[in-house]
Amino acid sequence: DTLYVSMNDIEQGCYIWQNISVSQELGISQLTYDILEYVIKPLYVEQNGNTMADERTGVNAKAILAKFYDTNKTELKLNYLQKEVLVSLSMQGQIIEQKDPKDHRRFTYTPVMTEEEYKGLLGGVTPPADEPIYDPFDH
Repeated sequence: DTLYVSMNDIEQGCYIWQNISVSQELGISQLTYDILEYVIKPLYVEQNGNTMADERTGVNAKAILAKFYDTNKTELKLNYLQKEVLVSLSMQGQIIEQKDPKDHRRFTYTPVMTEEEYKGLLGGVTPPADEPIYDPFDH
């Protein structure tokens, strides 16, 4: 059997790979990566502002869900966030999970990022308009 492809097919494949390559290299789904980049990291920066690195506090699941809704205008299920997204990010070393200092029954999540990246996000970040974050499990 022979497979024929056009130059357009190759360009489309490269375009798709550019959009998913980082998440694939990290070993997480594209949705999980988008939640990290467009929800958790900006939320963490918004919450902590110009505070010193050693004084910053992680974000909780409730705040992540609210930010996801504000960003995407669709709901993310708490169970999916806790059992899939946060576990994947923690296992891949992208977030640090800690007991909430205000309520030890809950956890907070701190994204792993350089100080340079943190300062770069102080101006804000939004997902590309043509590629909204979505929850494929929310039907």
